[in-house]
Amino acid sequence: MFDFPALVHLHRIRPGRLMHVGPVGLGTIPGYYEAGYSDITVFYADREHIKSVRTRFPGVNAVSELPDTSLPAQTCVIDMPGYELSLVQLIPAEVELLAVSTSASDNTNGASSYDLLTEVTTTRGFVEIDRQKRADGATIDVAFVNLMEGS
Repeated sequence: MFDFPALVHLHRIRPGRLMHVGPVGLGTIPGYYEAGYSDITVFYADREHIKSVRTRFPGVNAVSELPDTSLPAQTCVIDMPGYELSLVQLIPAEVELLAVSTSASDNTNGASSYDLLTEVTTTRGFVEIDRQKRADGATIDVAFVNLMEGS
């Protein structure tokens, strides 16, 4: 995923509430803290992963069930290739920064393609600000800002 401190600084994002959907790596939460985020919620259905996040980062709200109150956030990170299109549909209009992982291929049996993701996000008022391919070559991380935020 992105270097969040650099991304937030470059695009003048004011860190607020952050919702991360999917597993988090070792450097993910520290990167959010370094970028200025302190109100962080992590959602992932794997209860063992959530338990690990709670142990390592006691200040993070880590949940294995997604309550309706979790979605309103200023920044949303979706790191669940294959589910990203349906999750992007749930993103509220208040979101300013959206980071999404998607498949690098157009494999209709696997994760949604980059083209479909950009189509869905741009129709919701987002514009792409950054994109990078992961070392595995199969995943692309894409960042968007919301030009219609709050409308």
